[in-house]
Amino acid sequence: MVSSGSIDEAVSLVTSCILSAANNAISLPSSRLPRFPKPWWNKECQMAKKDQNKAWNRFRRYFTPDNMIAFNKARARARKIHRQRKRESWIKYVQPQVKRFGTISVSSVENTVLALSPCL
Repeated sequence: MVSSGSIDEAVSLVTSCILSAANNAISLPSSRLPRFPKPWWNKECQMAKKDQNKAWNRFRRYFTPDNMIAFNKARARARKIHRQRKRESWIKYVQPQVKRFGTISVSSVENTVLALSPCL
């Protein structure tokens, strides 16, 4: 390896070997941002979304009025469940602040949410 050529070539060869070994052994960090789980998502939301997707696939494959009605009902049910779970989650989040501080202003809640939210 070092027997032929100058020392500069040997140093560059050893350096490139070390760098290639490090690149193969050490994984690079992902450039994607982490997805934070939704606190209101539960099994009921998951099943409603699954039913909506099934109804959509059936409607997409077999374009009939009955399948369209079934899809619209499944989508409406999923939206209703998501709204209810979001509302329940928000009430569960705000309840301790109301008990601790009495009545709270909207701006203080907004400031708290902005401070806690990693995405905004």
